[in-house]
Amino acid sequence: MASLLDNVFQFPNILHVQRDYNWDFILPSIGIIPGVVLSKYCQSVSFGQYNIEEIIEQRRGAEKSFFPGTLNITGLKATFIVPTPDLVGAYFTSWKKLIVDDDGYYGLPNEYKRNASIVFYDRSFSIPTNIATVKGLFPKTFPAFNLAYSSEDIVRYDIEFSFDKITFGLDAISPKTIVGKGVEKLKSLAGPAIDRIKGVLKT
Repeated sequence: MASLLDNVFQFPNILHVQRDYNWDFILPSIGIIPGVVLSKYCQSVSFGQYNIEEIIEQRRGAEKSFFPGTLNITGLKATFIVPTPDLVGAYFTSWKKLIVDDDGYYGLPNEYKRNASIVFYDRSFSIPTNIATVKGLFPKTFPAFNLAYSSEDIVRYDIEFSFDKITFGLDAISPKTIVGKGVEKLKSLAGPAIDRIKGVLKT
């Protein structure tokens, strides 16, 4: 049995749900390797938003009030499959040399810190519905090998990244996107919906 909101707004018919395979991790170009080429070898990515790390307590007589304190965010992790020739390994080796060169000297942050994007797409039309912009990104782990004659698995690299900031921009409000169309439909239903709610409550 559908809920009141489903009956009034018909949510399942208006909005799609985000699938965990409708995305691209668009990496920066490093050296001669375009980031967009490497992005197609990314099989999974995990990241979060800013969480409240601590709660500040304030007492007022016998009562307590609580307020948010420091914000913190976990790192970003990505898994890449390895092509032949190994473009993924070459890419991260080039990036590492921007961070620390062969003589052990550290590079400048404006040389190795880059921006990247994680783009979410609608399931039907491949239209961007949200974009996470990752600023000041650089890898903190690099390709490791775990080879065995007894296995026929694809070789994968698990890479962890550090970054300065992540922002989310919902481009989906544009009328051209599926979410934007849903928002427009909700607006058009707003007036009639009130009348329908009143009718349901009277019965």
